Amino acid sequence: MGNGSILLIDDDLDQLSILAAMLSNLPYPLETALNGQRALEMLQNEIPALVVTDMVMPDISGSEIIRTIREDPRLNGTRIIIITSLMKYVSEEDRRLADFVILKPAKKSELEGAVRQLLA
Repeated sequence: MGNGSILLIDDDLDQLSILAAMLSNLPYPLETALNGQRALEMLQNEIPALVVTDMVMPDISGSEIIRTIREDPRLNGTRIIIITSLMKYVSEEDRRLADFVILKPAKKSELEGAVRQLLA
């Protein structure tokens, strides 16, 4: 990961692959994390331009990842997209701290549009 990269976080390998495929023709390096713990480890060493995170994961939730990013001064410029199948898992605070919320199944045009807008 590095300047201008996108970190995709989802505990479902199929979903992670779909997200990566949707963004593969954008000019940004993609990194993936199959769980919240791995994502937090990656964020300790790298500063992605954008994080796209699922909310419901077995180890560390998307909410915890979002709060960690917003509390870390190094990650001040990192943008966040929440991608979830159930809005009931997205709190008001999550919505306030994130830049976009997208419902699964995400449309490629919607996700690409959000990424382009945030990283323009």
